[in-house]
This record gives sequence, structure tokens and C-alpha cells, in this order.
Amino acid sequence: MPRLARSSLLGAAGSRSLRLPPGTDSKMPPLYQDPDFTFRFAADRTIPRFHLEGAQVGRRVAVFKIDPGTGERLGLLTIGTVGESGWVDLQEPIIVRAGEAFIAVQT
Repeated sequence: MPRLARSSLLGAAGSRSLRLPPGTDSKMPPLYQDPDFTFRFAADRTIPRFHLEGAQVGRRVAVFKIDPGTGERLGLLTIGTVGESGWVDLQEPIIVRAGEAFIAVQT
């Protein structure tokens, strides 16, 4: 069985599931799939919109600030709706500082 590179297992910030290597049977269920989308930031950012891969158009999304170490929800930031191609456009941008994180939960 081929070994997966570490980066293949971890995925990018904001992704929810294990990505399968090329040529792998796509019908095989993932080993782990997080129901929410977590975003972590290394630098200060203003976020006017974000992308949720695989999210259904028209689905409501609640966005919470979280403790980056524990994942504990600290407060509701905003509520949005998934648009075309999985993009969530926010009425007002979210401002995050380096080291902060938020989670997007489909409702």
C-alpha cells in the first residue's frame, strides 16, 4: 500500500476531509470528515467572503469566533448563505488578527 505524504493527509485551512491520492477509488468513504469548516490565520486579514468546498447552494452558515487552541466557540460573528460555487459573501467583512480562527457551521 503506498504511503501518503504528510501534506496529503492534513489538507489546507478551511478543508473538511481527507483528500484521496490520485487513482484512489473515490467511492471509498473518508477516514474522517469534520462537519464544520475551520479557518486559521497566520496574518491579519479582512475577510469579505470565503469558500466552502462541497457546500450546498442556499444553505445557511453560522460563523463563530473560536479559541484557536481548544476550538471552543467564543461568539457568533455573522450568519451568511452559501452562494454559487460554494462562496459565502458576507454583509460586513470579518476582521481577524494573526493567530485567530473562526468556524463556519452549516445550519
